[in-house]
Amino acid sequence: MTLVYSFLRRKGFFAITFCPLIFSFYCTAKGPPFRKLASSSPFLLEGRYRFDLKPRFFTKNQTGELLLERGKNIGKTRRSYFTLQIVGQNSSGAIRVRTYEGFSRKTGSNSLELHAERCTLSGKKHWEDYLVALERWDCDHLLFAFSSASGFRRREVLVPLQNRRTRYTDWLSLSSLEPIPSGRVVSRQSIHFAGQIMNISQETKDPRLAVVWGQKGGRLLRNGQILKVINKNGKLIGEMKVADRPGDFIICQWLTKPSQEGFIAYREK
Repeated sequence: MTLVYSFLRRKGFFAITFCPLIFSFYCTAKGPPFRKLASSSPFLLEGRYRFDLKPRFFTKNQTGELLLERGKNIGKTRRSYFTLQIVGQNSSGAIRVRTYEGFSRKTGSNSLELHAERCTLSGKKHWEDYLVALERWDCDHLLFAFSSASGFRRREVLVPLQNRRTRYTDWLSLSSLEPIPSGRVVSRQSIHFAGQIMNISQETKDPRLAVVWGQKGGRLLRNGQILKVINKNGKLIGEMKVADRPGDFIICQWLTKPSQEGFIAYREK
């Protein structure tokens, strides 16, 4: 099945057929949950950040994204939420996504904690498919911590912290969180969507095709919309058009000359 064929496929079949799998693979991870929270306040910074990590969960195309979102008030408590995802392909080329979800809290003037509440593993065989649930586990003992040089007053790289409370996640060795898009991107408009470009050059004979991965991409974008493309240095190098949106994996066509330097694709509001 090719990526071109994906444009003609109807959406939703896999989600309806295989969602019950999540109940068959439910399990609980080992480790005590953090019941008592440190003195903190809701973290109201929003945005997307990319990261790398040392453990190789997947054979190729492994990368990560953190999405921070403001939450609704729950009684007198206002929560902010995060979704941390690690994506990649296994040895057979199947796509897999590890997801950590929970709430974020600001602890101190320049530190942030992400408290996980649920974790899942999803997958699919082809880029044009929809993800199906493969495994779910409780993970309320997992906590990620990061610091900001400016006290979160501006959009910047966030540096990972290690302390007693992060001992169950230190093994992931997350790199610093880099806001996306970054580099020399200059815009008076806010960013509506940004995603990382996956390397699919060996999986398609059409060099104009590309896959952009970013959380909620399928909902935020529409077919036919134009995405700007930058390289790792933040330099604008081309444009893509959205062709299909199977979930968070956006199938695009290059409008300009295809470039292996394409790193981030984004759209302004």
